[in-house]
Amino acid sequence: MPINEALVSYEVDGDQVNGIIVQPSPGEAPYPGVVVCHPHPLFGGDMNSSVVVAICSALAHRGIASLRFNFRQSVEGEKLNETSVRDVETGLQMFNDWEMVNSVRLGVAGSSSAPRSRDSLIVWDSAFGLISSALN
Repeated sequence: MPINEALVSYEVDGDQVNGIIVQPSPGEAPYPGVVVCHPHPLFGGDMNSSVVVAICSALAHRGIASLRFNFRQSVEGEKLNETSVRDVETGLQMFNDWEMVNSVRLGVAGSSSAPRSRDSLIVWDSAFGLISSALN
């Protein structure tokens, strides 16, 4: 199945966040949608990491749209995860407002390539918010 990619950008705290929307084609819109987060930049992660591109491609081939993006750098005195959470939240809102995505069928996916990272699972649902978060 062919897929379409479109460059997008959105503003978070006055900064531009760049991303790519991957849309199944052909297909029946509105599509379910997933915001895909890349591994930490210190470990080579960005929106074009092979695992992120593979996730987005696999989703598109299953009729699911995705948004992948590059996280902003955290500002001095701010923890990386505080900045990252706002990047994801704003991306979800932008994706949610996009007419080609079904706003009640949204999710978030992520990948970690940190050599000492703990396994983690976060389940998020557009209707209920954070359902569970588990770290092993």
